Amino acid sequence: MGSRAPREDNSGGYTDSRCTVGYPRFVNWVDLLIIGLMLLAAVHGLKLGAVVQILTFGGFWLGLLLGTVVWVPALSSSTI
Repeated sequence: MGSRAPREDNSGGYTDSRCTVGYPRFVNWVDLLIIGLMLLAAVHGLKLGAVVQILTFGGFWLGLLLGTVVWVPALSSSTI
């Protein structure tokens, strides 16, 4: 039939078939950590509910910001 175009080499220099699109197929500990945290967040979200989780997350960051804005000037102005 018709001739096909040659396949692009995406092996990343490896001679065996353990690569796809130039990246090795192995998973390191950072990938496993991210996957684990995502699974924990998903389970927590199913238990807690999306709206409550979003409000809790926003409240944490708002409290951290307000605490920094209020306490940093207060602590730096005090004399020891």
